[in-house]
Amino acid sequence: GTGDISANYRIRLHCYIYRKEELAAIATVIPGLAALRDIARRRTIPVDKAAIRLTYDNWDKLPGGLLQSVPRINPFITWSRNEEDTTPNVDYSFRAVLATIDTAKPWQELYFNYEDGSKILIVNGLGVRAPTDSNIKDVCLVINGDDHPRYRIPIDMTSLGTGGAEKNNPLHFGSLYSFANVPLFKPIPKFDKPYIVDREIAEVVIRDDGTAVPADEIMLALSGVKIELV
Repeated sequence: GTGDISANYRIRLHCYIYRKEELAAIATVIPGLAALRDIARRRTIPVDKAAIRLTYDNWDKLPGGLLQSVPRINPFITWSRNEEDTTPNVDYSFRAVLATIDTAKPWQELYFNYEDGSKILIVNGLGVRAPTDSNIKDVCLVINGDDHPRYRIPIDMTSLGTGGAEKNNPLHFGSLYSFANVPLFKPIPKFDKPYIVDREIAEVVIRDDGTAVPADEIMLALSGVKIELV
């Protein structure tokens, strides 16, 4: 829902536990990664991640591990809210320097300056939570000045009627409320093809339909992989 948590709750973790001697049954070597194939933008990006033996002693050195050598490959996820009202028909950027996010939470920034080539961001998914009466119009990932997808992703919460079932938000994530009052949750939607940010600037922007979206109304979530090359 939209209210604060006021009762006790649990977080349940599902995992597998392997004995040290069982690791060889999974694999003996984790393959390296010579390059990334950016299908969406028709290019190849070198990475040069070497293969590594899968052993108990190497566990923290595998991709995702705390002790891995460069290039370091780790899962990436973040979320953000619009700290300010949107300006009608103008892209809203989520940046600390513009105070358009909570400046006490700089990790909420959805602006990625990777021009120096020290990092690569693979964007796998993008999610948007918006009230059923929101005036948000669309959202997109801007890479090197170009919109991705090219025609943006429309989010129509006002013109199709007043019922939750009539709204159109293909990027909805989290609790199905307020589309449906059932205890089900939807993961962050994934793009058909990942978008890769390498030696360029990228950011996520939203736009309203001509009527300003009030502050703190929209929540965005971004998921993917970050590769640190140095």
